[in-house]
Amino acid sequence: MDTWFNQQPLIKNIKEQGIDVIGMVENLKQRNLVGNEHVSLKELYYLTKPVSGKKGVLRSNQTTQANGVPIKVVFVRNRNKKSDWLAILSTDCTCIYGMR
Repeated sequence: MDTWFNQQPLIKNIKEQGIDVIGMVENLKQRNLVGNEHVSLKELYYLTKPVSGKKGVLRSNQTTQANGVPIKVVFVRNRNKKSDWLAILSTDCTCIYGMR
């Protein structure tokens, strides 16, 4: 899905229907659970260890959205702005190629 639709309530609703979601995520006010803390996407990026040996992949973290949906977030280099990153989210934590 596009970032516009990749919101936690919609993701939860789709997942409850037995369908997985994959798409880019923006650093909005949505929170993810790390331990007992709710963190932003940017905070999650800095809490995640860097990945080595995967071209373009910066970090990868399996976590839970604040609404209880387990997700995998993969941070990749932004090709248009090399100093920036983009986040890809999946509710199928095993399907993202090279991100295990």
